[in-house]
Parts: sequence; C-alpha cells; structure tokens
Amino acid sequence: TENEMLQREVGIWAAIGSAGGISNTNNEIEAPRLGIVFAHPDPNGGAVITDNIVNTDTENAIAGIWQLFSSAPALLGNNTVTVGKAGLGIGSAAAAKSTLRDNAVSLSDPTAAAAGIDLANVTKSLLEDNTVTGGGTGGPDNIALRIVSSAGNVYCCNTLSNTRIGAHISGGSLATDNFRGTSFSNHATSLLLPDVNAILGTQTHTKNRWLQDAGPAVYEVSSNFAENLPFFVDVSSSNGDPSYEPEDFSPEDWFQSATDTEDMDPCDEEVCMVNGFAPESDDVKKIALGDTLISAAVLWELQRYVYERLQGASVSNPTIFEFLARSDTNSIGAFYAIQDGINAMFSADSLERNQLKYNLALVEQKLDSLVHIDEQMLEADSAGIAALMPVKIQLLGDLFELSSDNKDLSEGIWSNVKSEAGKLYSQNDSISATHSFEINEKVVNGLYLNWLDNDTEPLDSTAIALLQSIAEQCPLTDGNAVYRARAFLSVLTRAHASYNDSLLCAPMSAMIGNNGAYQLPAVKLQKDACVLFPNPAQNEINIFWNSPLENSASVLVFDLLGKQLKQEVVGAGTTAQAIRTGDLPEGMYIFRIRTKGRESVHKVVIKR
Repeated sequence: TENEMLQREVGIWAAIGSAGGISNTNNEIEAPRLGIVFAHPDPNGGAVITDNIVNTDTENAIAGIWQLFSSAPALLGNNTVTVGKAGLGIGSAAAAKSTLRDNAVSLSDPTAAAAGIDLANVTKSLLEDNTVTGGGTGGPDNIALRIVSSAGNVYCCNTLSNTRIGAHISGGSLATDNFRGTSFSNHATSLLLPDVNAILGTQTHTKNRWLQDAGPAVYEVSSNFAENLPFFVDVSSSNGDPSYEPEDFSPEDWFQSATDTEDMDPCDEEVCMVNGFAPESDDVKKIALGDTLISAAVLWELQRYVYERLQGASVSNPTIFEFLARSDTNSIGAFYAIQDGINAMFSADSLERNQLKYNLALVEQKLDSLVHIDEQMLEADSAGIAALMPVKIQLLGDLFELSSDNKDLSEGIWSNVKSEAGKLYSQNDSISATHSFEINEKVVNGLYLNWLDNDTEPLDSTAIALLQSIAEQCPLTDGNAVYRARAFLSVLTRAHASYNDSLLCAPMSAMIGNNGAYQLPAVKLQKDACVLFPNPAQNEINIFWNSPLENSASVLVFDLLGKQLKQEVVGAGTTAQAIRTGDLPEGMYIFRIRTKGRESVHKVVIKR
C-alpha cells in the first residue's frame, strides 16, 4: 500500500496459494509492461486491488492490472489505469468470482491499444460502473470491453466511449438478461458479435443506451440465428426511450420491440447479481438441446457451465432433465466432479483454516502495534525507550508464537490438500477423453493437481512444453483449457505472452510476434515434435503435437523385449491423440511415433 514505483518492468507481482489474501491499495505505478499482476487459486482466500494509479507506455505492454488463474473472490475497484500505447487496461484470464467496479481506464493510442477491460474464460463475476475512454475510433483492435468465452457474468451500467469497438463479444459468453445499462458513444461499431460462436444470450429490457455517434450494433450471423438470441427493447410504448435501440443494427431481427411493464432500473440489486441464474430459460433449453451451428468446443463449454449452474436447482422441463441425465454419464459430469473435488479439497479443514485466518488477523494487528511502538521510540528519550522496550519484547514474543502456530496449521492443511490432489489426479486420469477440448481439460487438470501434489514445485521442461503446446491452440476449437494453460503458464514461469487468436484459429497456427511481444522462455518444440502425458500413465496416455500433422502418423507400442503390442494410425491435421493403456500390465513400454521422414522414441511407465 502507498508505494510509488517508477519505470519498473513489472510493478507488483502477487501470487498466493493459501487461505490468506492479497491487498494492493493506493499505489502509484509506472511500468512499461505490467503494473499489477496477481494470481490466487485458493477459493478460501481473497484479493483486494483498489485505488491504484497505473500507467503503461510501451509497444509491448501487456496490462495495467492483470488477474490470472484465480478462484479467490477479488475486488478490483476505483483503479485509474492509463494505457499509453499497447496492451490492456485491466485484464482477467481463467478467473472467477471477481468484482470490477468504478474503475476508470483510458486508452491513449488507438493504433496500438488492445482493450480497456478484457475478460478471457472468466466466470461468476460482476462488472459495474466502470468507464473506458479511448483516444479515437481507429486502429486494428482498440476495444473498450472485450469478452471472450466468459459465461455467467453480469455487466451493469458500464460506460464505453471513443474506441473503434465499444463491446466485442466472442465464444460462449452467455449472460442472459445480464448485459445491462451499457452506455455506448462515439464508436465505429458499438457492439460486435463476430460469428455464430459468439453467444451472449437473450437480453430483455436491459436498457443499454446508444448515445451520440454510438455506431451500429452488428451480429455477423443469419437473421434466423440472431432472432433466437434477441435484444428486446422498449421503443413502442409511450415512455419508450429511443436510445435503448441503436440507430443501425444487423441482422434486422436481432433487436425486437416489446413493452416493458416493469421498467426496472438496469442496475437494481434485484437484477444486477451474479447468482441470478434462470434454470429453465429459453437460452438454457437451447444449450441443453445442443446447436450444431456452433463449434463443438464452444457448445461443450456452454453445456458445462449450464450443468454446473443446474446443480441443486429445481427444474421440471423434460429437456433439462434429459440433459442432466446425459451429462451425468459423459465428460461434462466427469470434469464437473473434478472441479467439485478441487473445491471440496480447498474447503476441507474448515476449523483449521478459520483459526489460521484469525491468527493472520492477529499478526496484522500486532505488526501495526509494533510499527506504532517503533515510531514512539524514535521520538522518546532514554527513559521512554526503557518503558516501551518490554512492550515491544512482548509483542515480538507473541508474533513468534503466532508464527509457529501458523506454520503448524499451514502444514496440516497443505498435507491434506496434497493427499486429496493425488486422489483427484487418479480420478482425472481415468476420464475418457476423445476430443481435443476434452484432452486439453484433462491434461491441464492433471498438471495442476500434480503441481499441488508436489508442493507447488516448478514443473519440468516437458510439462512446460506441454502447457505451451496447449496455450498455442485455438480456444474456439480446443476449449477453454487453452486459456487456463496460458494463465497457469504465466503463473509458473512469470513470463508474459501475447496470443493472437485470429491467427491461432486460422488454418495455420502462429504465436503473435509483432510489436515486440515477449515469447515464453520454455522449450520450443521442433516441427512435428510431440510430448506424452501423463507419464507414468494409468489407463490412458495423451500425445500432443506442437502443430497439426502434415501427414498421417503411426503410434507403435513395444514391451522391453521388443514385442509390438499396439499400433494406431493418426490422421493428418491431428494435434492431440489419446491412446488407451488400461489393457497393458504395469511396467515400462517403448512408444515409437513415426511421421513422414521422422521417428521419435519415448519411454512410458504404466503404473496403477
């Protein structure tokens, strides 16, 4: 708190994995690339990032404030962020349960700026009363609010102005009736959903406002598709406000007129809350039924979100019942069980965790008292110092005693976390994964659980390369585990990468390299090179190639006597392939992977 940091590569990096918290308040930071970065994967912790002034001003800046790989509730409030050239104002990736409120973001250079507020795979979060102001309507990106594959968030009364795009929404970002009270002004395009994979959901009388020169709202889909996910606006009744509808929008059936009988404040507490999920809404039914127009990965992620939110909900619709029954026995239910197990793992030992939190609060109080005594001693004479010294010694004794208690509590809690992580690792390894998005989810879960089971020791170069191979995939086809891999990778390596998904989702994948973007210092695989995970394996091992195979490949499995036990052919264009090993006895095996003109040999241990 109350620090001044000038011209630092990174201002503050805060990462924690225990039940404690992170607090960054009232700091003034000028950092060329990153102002504040924080990561807190323990849902029992918390983060408070408030009242900071952050400026970035380089061509390869990443963000003013950047949240990564976080499950702890976080408040990002009343921060002032200025993006002088490139990068994000406030970015959040692979995070949940955050509140972004009353932040002011300024994008100074429209030709270089990325986005004012950027969410990638963020869930159960609230954005309210934030203001993003740009420097003009040009540039290749220059987006006020960018939302990517982030379902279940609520957006209330944010003000967006003077950027190329006001709000850009892509991937499965379902927020039925929760995109509320947004104010658009001076944009080339106010609201853009670029394709059928952009799912915001139906909006009924949410009173978004298109003010002066707001620009058109564009959903780049067919009329029939847009009609199924409409904006219902009140422009026909006597009290209708014409600014609730953009002057220009397409397709023509996207915005529809209806009378608003309730006329509710768009940011009323009754509607502006993250827990306001409607289990039998039309949007939920459509997702439960499935939609062959959107990508399999986007549909799967949306169905995972819906399945999680339906747990414990009261439903009577047969479509929802059938969806729940089906999901209970497929990968959606299986991966929900893993996440539920992780949550339970962190929620265990509640008495010990509460005692630890209480002790940490006492530590803070006693440290404050110690500071106060030290300040008094600086001004005191010898008699005053002599009188204060016993009090100081007592405080130090109390702190050492608390420290010892906290160490014992923490070690006990962590021992149980490790034990449960090992069990969940085995459970995760038993999940049958066929599609790349399922395999990616399985692998990222496995690496994370293995990391916990090994006292959060650094991952080896093979695991880092595996994470990087997932991070460089296309999220629209390979799932939200891509975002988790990117965030986890940044936390592990403290390296900061920029990814251009427009290129990654094109036929030829490529990591962004222009504008001096920093490349991760991880192992870079040769063309057609692959990694195998997990190793040791139980019932399945996954092979990941660093780029789509140009030609078909053969996977041959031998025992140590040279006897061939398996052979599978993998088609051209493949990036990941699962090989079943449940029928192999425990022991070591040789995997030979042959592509045109190249062969790699891997030793794999089967252990149960």
